[in-house]
Amino acid sequence: MQLLYTIMVSAIHISITACFNEGNNNWDSNNGRNYKFGIGTYYYSNGNIVAE
Repeated sequence: MQLLYTIMVSAIHISITACFNEGNNNWDSNNGRNYKFGIGTYYYSNGNIVAE
């Protein structure tokens, strides 16, 4: 399953750090490192971040 979220990032903040929860209290935190997104369009699918 793929979900799409749009987050507006200010000029001061150029990245987002995130982890994911599938609704049953199971977290995917990239083995505690979390996921980092820079400016751009990305997809998260099955533990992978893919840039568009």
